[in-house]
Amino acid sequence: MKKHFIPAALFSLVAALWGCSPQELSYRMEDFSANNPDGDTLSGEAGVRVSLHYPVFSSASPADADRTNRVVDSLVFGAQGSADTLCARFFRRWDAFRNAMQGTPDPSSRQNTEPTEQEAGSDYLSPWYYAASLEVEADYRGCLSLSYTVSTNALDAPGSSLRKYYVLDSRQGTLLSAAEVFSDTLTLRKLLTDTFLEKLEATPGMPLQEQGILLPADGQLPLTDDFRISPLGATFRYDMSAIAPTILPESEIFLPAEVVGPLYRK
Repeated sequence: MKKHFIPAALFSLVAALWGCSPQELSYRMEDFSANNPDGDTLSGEAGVRVSLHYPVFSSASPADADRTNRVVDSLVFGAQGSADTLCARFFRRWDAFRNAMQGTPDPSSRQNTEPTEQEAGSDYLSPWYYAASLEVEADYRGCLSLSYTVSTNALDAPGSSLRKYYVLDSRQGTLLSAAEVFSDTLTLRKLLTDTFLEKLEATPGMPLQEQGILLPADGQLPLTDDFRISPLGATFRYDMSAIAPTILPESEIFLPAEVVGPLYRK
């Protein structure tokens, strides 16, 4: 019996016609949590907590999955490199803060293990928490839109809570800039600026700076890579403390699908 072999190119074409790809990324959500091991309250309950929620990707192409997971690790763990090192550093920060507030030396340098009167007051310190979540919000036009949020009450880094968007190539797993997703970025900037000024009810003809609005020299909002896309449209986030510091409007600007659709790269 003669065997027939299907060329790889033909197989890829058939897969495309059927709406599937052998290298399409898939994912599962991973949950990680840890308490500091020493316990910080009189009851012995561990008070400092780290909670992480993030996707772990897989693919028929291991290289694509590894590349994507490295991107996820860099977003969730940052310079720490792993969940364990992130937790260890956060717990050390809490210990240093607690000891400084109580005026006590580092516990590792003290021989006496009995709690001091000052240490007994640790019940009145609100233990820290750190919660980070990276969610896949949409799979659209070959892009995965991710939403990253961090919530923490760590008092040694005020203002560290944040929300940010990222867009990944759904096959390669690489981060995409707005210029890589949209073809006409000049029109995109104009649409964003017009929508922004309309929401602020800016006075036409009056210099924007006199209205508390600080835009670049060309009068248009800069292009930001803090964005997400979906079948409903595209959302862009800006640091309004730099653009409208005296007004501080909503940081997100939404362009509906019928407006932003013609600007996508084909």
